[in-house]
Amino acid sequence: MPHVKALPLIWFLVSGLILPVSLDAQALKGQWTGSFATTGDLWGGKTEYIMELDIRGSQVEGYSYTYFMISGKRHYVICRLEGNYDKGSRSISVTEVAKVKSNTPSDFKDMFQTHRLTYLRQGDVETLEGKWTSATPGDPNQSGETRLERRMLARVNPVT
Repeated sequence: MPHVKALPLIWFLVSGLILPVSLDAQALKGQWTGSFATTGDLWGGKTEYIMELDIRGSQVEGYSYTYFMISGKRHYVICRLEGNYDKGSRSISVTEVAKVKSNTPSDFKDMFQTHRLTYLRQGDVETLEGKWTSATPGDPNQSGETRLERRMLARVNPVT
């Protein structure tokens, strides 16, 4: 019965090839922190940006959290996100579609963004990197770069 012993090895090899493909979308689920920069920003600053993503098939939903300073006070804007996930390129395109909450001044003008990001992994650091553009109709055509990351927790073997 040598064929029976080879079957688990073949199943292990085949599942090893199939499983990573099916986990790609789930690998992006969760919270990503980092920043975006605006092209042409004279101060060269970066704006703190967080995305919480939930991915089901090719559909992406979630929330963005933007934090910035105006006149020495820290402000935030929380937006709902919608978009798509492309398994082949391991990339997402998400657009802020509605403001959920903010503490911005009354004269502050909201600008929704579309982020086109690609998933990369180097060691224990996962990143979503790419470009953003303005998604608010009638806004000046602003754009820039986005970089978000998520550190993987190392597994620790229990002491016996």
